[in-house]
Amino acid sequence: MLSKAISPPRLRRVLLRPRLPLESDVERVAQKLVELAKDRCDQRIYVDDTFVPVLEKDSWLWEELDKQDAIDGDSVWFRGRQAWFPQRRSLD
Repeated sequence: MLSKAISPPRLRRVLLRPRLPLESDVERVAQKLVELAKDRCDQRIYVDDTFVPVLEKDSWLWEELDKQDAIDGDSVWFRGRQAWFPQRRSLD
């Protein structure tokens, strides 16, 4: 499914932000996304592996997080890091 989401060539940037209950799961998923970007040599893929709590007591925080993203606006797109970028060739 992810391949379909990032397949349109007109997309200039794809920001993936895994939001999961456990910080270790966020780290693991982020690493897999970086591996995918490297395998595909796709420099459009950015990963934001910042852990954001999604569960408070017995309630999910999806709605609050979505509202905060809307308030943050375009700055959301500048988060994260580029998962793969071409290496410069040395002049050796």
